[in-house]
Amino acid sequence: MNGLDIAFSETKCISIRIDLTRDIPLTVVGKYPQLGKRDRHMNLREIIYAEDFPPLADEFDEIVSGRQKSLSTHCRIHIHDDYHWVYLNCKAGKDAFNRTQHLTGTMMDVSEYLETAESDTVLGGVTRKNRERINAAINSQDISIAAVLGQDYLISIQKAFASIGDLSTAIYNPDGSLMLSPADENGNVLSQRRYKHKISRDIRCNHRLMAVWTIASDDEKLLEASEPLLDVLAQTVSQTANALLMLSNVMENSQTANQQLGSNIEQQILLNNIYTIILETTDSDEALNTVIRFVGEYMKIDRIALYSYDLVRQKAEIVRDWAAEGIDQQYRFRVEDFPVIIEKLDYCDTFFYSGDKLGKTGVKSIAAAQLFENGEFSGIIFYESVQEKREWSSVDKKLLRNISQIISTMMMRYSTDEALKQQTEQLKRLAYTDPVLDIPNRRRLDRDLGSELKKGGVGAAVSVKLANTGNANEALEHIHSDALLKSISKYIETSGAKDVSIYRFSGSVLTVLLKGADAKTVQAFVDDLTARFTQAWLIGGEQYYMDMNAGAAFYPADGDTCDEVYRASALAMYRAVHEGKNRFAFYSKELADDAVAMLNSENRLRQAVQNGMEGFSIKYMPITDLNGEISALEAVVRWHDGEKGELPPGHLIRLAESIGLDEQIDAWVIGNSCAFLRELIDLSGREDLIMHINLTFHELRYSKVYETVQNILKDNDLKFSSLAVEIPEKAQLISYSDTAYVLTRLRELGVALVLDDFGREYMSLSALKKGDLASIKIRAEQFCEADEFDRTALKGILELAHSRGASVCVKHIGQSIQQETVKGYDIDLLQGEHIHPAADRDAIKRLFAKSK
Repeated sequence: MNGLDIAFSETKCISIRIDLTRDIPLTVVGKYPQLGKRDRHMNLREIIYAEDFPPLADEFDEIVSGRQKSLSTHCRIHIHDDYHWVYLNCKAGKDAFNRTQHLTGTMMDVSEYLETAESDTVLGGVTRKNRERINAAINSQDISIAAVLGQDYLISIQKAFASIGDLSTAIYNPDGSLMLSPADENGNVLSQRRYKHKISRDIRCNHRLMAVWTIASDDEKLLEASEPLLDVLAQTVSQTANALLMLSNVMENSQTANQQLGSNIEQQILLNNIYTIILETTDSDEALNTVIRFVGEYMKIDRIALYSYDLVRQKAEIVRDWAAEGIDQQYRFRVEDFPVIIEKLDYCDTFFYSGDKLGKTGVKSIAAAQLFENGEFSGIIFYESVQEKREWSSVDKKLLRNISQIISTMMMRYSTDEALKQQTEQLKRLAYTDPVLDIPNRRRLDRDLGSELKKGGVGAAVSVKLANTGNANEALEHIHSDALLKSISKYIETSGAKDVSIYRFSGSVLTVLLKGADAKTVQAFVDDLTARFTQAWLIGGEQYYMDMNAGAAFYPADGDTCDEVYRASALAMYRAVHEGKNRFAFYSKELADDAVAMLNSENRLRQAVQNGMEGFSIKYMPITDLNGEISALEAVVRWHDGEKGELPPGHLIRLAESIGLDEQIDAWVIGNSCAFLRELIDLSGREDLIMHINLTFHELRYSKVYETVQNILKDNDLKFSSLAVEIPEKAQLISYSDTAYVLTRLRELGVALVLDDFGREYMSLSALKKGDLASIKIRAEQFCEADEFDRTALKGILELAHSRGASVCVKHIGQSIQQETVKGYDIDLLQGEHIHPAADRDAIKRLFAKSK
């Protein structure tokens, strides 16, 4: 006996671990007292059925590559001297280096009750081999799901998904060919091949795979939210098909029984009417009520009541009833008063009674039948005779048994339809509601604004950008920052403006629709909003201040499509952002012209980079000690735009970042500046010279710059200590894990880290505390414009920097008075136009030649 034999002798489901290494070691884990250490370990290759291993190995490759995170499949394993079908359900585990190393989960022996989809990795091949035998066995039932339910039904039930944007739905035949898919507004069936993500569910009837229902989307979150509805719908289709086939059998059996009993044609007309109602009435609730009324009137039953019954609590609750005209409803039968009925129904599906024991209720005779849902007892149907005692004939009993089966099936259909309605409503809410703020999302905005434009409505769209949301997340954690955003959206929603609707357009941008609003109304709305943002928001007992900017566009004046309106309001919003905090702007044609100009600048910049950095140059700004000796140079990139002339460095950096060219430009700057540094060292013999380069925030978040720096320094035979990297002014970026990783690797090489613009916007004392910095840079105006408090703070910062081994460089020295002022402090280095202006390579060479 092997370890699996021993473990499966205790339970058919065991815990396992599969290591994705050579021979695929498998370990039985958990408490199995009979298992020794040796019994717990085996190789999957040795115990698995040979034909099942190749497809399983393909699954392992998908998991190791990261394309798949779990394993859910069947295969044959050697257990108890024979191969058993087992079900593997495992999740991938990672090692310390984030590599997929093993699988942990369960192995279940399912040989006795195996039922699985043809899409299963291993069983798919086995099923295909036996398809001819299977088809021969079910040849008498070889009918498609479309023939059972009808194409109209299968199209209509897919509407729950077809009505949602960015979601495709289709039902396929078992062979993979398309059966049915709703068309879009133009009558085109969307191909699911273009979507990234898919979810499929089998539709089975009489345990046979009859179809596969697939939904697809590029929006993975929307697809995950739709999965529960797909489960319900696929189950609904399967159950409805089974129910209709069962009804067909019941109809055939009941007709045969009626003929054998010599029943008259009227009884068969009743049954045929019932089947017609079921097949032709789309509303399951209406169909059920109509059938109950038909049965009651035809069989002269005074009242029919349907109860749900809780077996645990032994409590019955009425779910629907019908009474003939003139029947007093005070004579209501109570299930709890006659527990004997439940006992009788335990061993028979239908119970008939006529006697005096029912007298107190006013009911003379009663027939009770079981209600079933999904094969389980769920309630009772009561057929009651109130006006006179009734002896139930054999014909009555046969007919009521058949009818009870039909009503039970209809109740199941009604239950699934109700679940479908609830799931559909939930899906629509998920599809059109932001899950965090619980307000309408971009998809709902598209629908509402599109409807307004289509009917010729007028109004305004106001885009509101919330600033410093990243700081809110860091300071308040996501739970509280989400509550902060909810408070803001709730305030806007209840601001008192007429016909206001708020939507979450993107992460930190809200869009407000003001139907019928003019410029005066919009201005009043924004003035109120701006005033509110000057006050603190109370979250979790703490006060927090937020900034915002807003831009407004009018429809249809500024755009007659949704995208045009969004673009116009966004342009106005970003104009407000450039003007400062808590600002507002209306859209104008000039803004659009500026946007076009910006786009043209972006295109010219791309072309310049593609043409071998055309128009680019590097200026070098010397950094000196207090005696005037040059100790370092800062490389500053310049670009001469053919139309606008030389762009300011800050503008060039923002433009390059916005279109993703900063990495190429930085690599060019590093390569050229390091080559120039090699020239200067050879010229002057100054091995201690350092070249400062500026890296963008974007590039510091990716590790590629590490390899770039390392290769360039080696190519130019430079020491790592010959280079200094200047970090952008937002010192908080050091706390980002990916940025910290890049900086740590650079520092470990020996590259110096310099914090630029220290104290200008962020007093990042934590960066000094870590002791990672070689130097900090402070602007001269911070010294020259300082009051007594500022001077005291500056002296403290300088003292802290020196205590951590960091030098202090004062930059932007443009006048002699600034130079004299800063020398009154304990500083180390000077930089600025007054000391040495930025110069090209030849001018810098002359400086060093002169000093030599």
